[in-house]
Amino acid sequence: MISDTDLLAQCDRLFIGLEAPTAPRIQAGGHPCQGVYTTPTGRRPKTAFIATHYNVDFSEHYIAPYLAAHGYGFLGWNTR
Repeated sequence: MISDTDLLAQCDRLFIGLEAPTAPRIQAGGHPCQGVYTTPTGRRPKTAFIATHYNVDFSEHYIAPYLAAHGYGFLGWNTR
């Protein structure tokens, strides 16, 4: 069985942070909307999944490397 660490080594991960018109960056510097986009290394998937929750941070969701290993993109998104 492949470990999570082995799967993550086969992925590219990109931090994405966006300001919102009604919510500026917080004092610690975080964006009101931010997440991590995970893809297979060196590939641009045609299909991606987005996971978000109103009060849970999904930016580093455990399923990301598994979907990337199957050729999908995965954006774990945090909206708080």
